Amino acid sequence: MDDKWERAMLASKVDKIDRRVDKMEKKLTEMDILLNTMPQKTMQIAIGSADGFLPDHLEKTKRAVKMLGNATASDVAKVTNRHRAIESSYLCQLERIGILTGERIGRIKWYGIVNACDSVEQCIQTVQQ
Repeated sequence: MDDKWERAMLASKVDKIDRRVDKMEKKLTEMDILLNTMPQKTMQIAIGSADGFLPDHLEKTKRAVKMLGNATASDVAKVTNRHRAIESSYLCQLERIGILTGERIGRIKWYGIVNACDSVEQCIQTVQQ
């Protein structure tokens, strides 16, 4: 009697594990689709940022870099009146989504605007070329 009960419990646990694996596979498929469309979304963010689609804190950092041309986190921090470490984090975020470029020279990382467009139309024309 105990043997049947143990087999039933084991079968129940295996079924639960199978369902969880199926859910995980579905989520991984969704994540794979999201990652494959990431460059398109990054470009949409970069184009849209001219219209203020970035959060205010990132927009302020982007404007400071645009004003300075090429700048370090310390340079941007002086303009925005925020701590250098905070600006460094924001600059890395902007670089990750494709709005800024980053180049390390020695121990210092310099940031610049990838595509300094004055209008959304100009950005769209640049992307289409």
